[in-house]
Amino acid sequence: ILLSVSDDVRTILITLCDKCHLLDHPHGLGMEEAKTVANDVLRLYAPVAARLGIYKLKHELEGSAFPICYPSDAEKITEELVRLREQHGDFLWEVTETLQNHLNSEGMAVYIEHREKHPYSAFKKLHAKGLSSLRDVYDLFAVRVIVDSTEDCYKCLGHIHKIGKPLPNRFKD
Repeated sequence: ILLSVSDDVRTILITLCDKCHLLDHPHGLGMEEAKTVANDVLRLYAPVAARLGIYKLKHELEGSAFPICYPSDAEKITEELVRLREQHGDFLWEVTETLQNHLNSEGMAVYIEHREKHPYSAFKKLHAKGLSSLRDVYDLFAVRVIVDSTEDCYKCLGHIHKIGKPLPNRFKD
């Protein structure tokens, strides 16, 4: 709706930045007003940022609004993410490096990036799937391998399946 009523995308960008600023300084608002703004951000403004492809702003908006709307859930999920990170160490860098070396040795030119699911995204996934623990979320951590062509994608996938077995009913082509 917001995208369709605005003739100039700059208006939307200013609005998104304004909401981000408001959430960065919620003490200037009353608690009820902060909750209203945060709720609007989660329901409307963060999805608009995502729709525009501004994911960094989307994650910043969600990261600021989530603890205001759902303080106990935000604290619980953040603590659990920290605990998992401490328990497993910085394994994503190691996996990325190992995978990069393996694929390069197989003659594949790839770019690899990794990510950890943001707390609000984990919260939404938990509720959408009816899960009670982050340990049940399969895509909490992810590695993305980027190649130049569809053919390279399937070659790369074949090499990856040689070193790691996909989970039954969880692999998505």
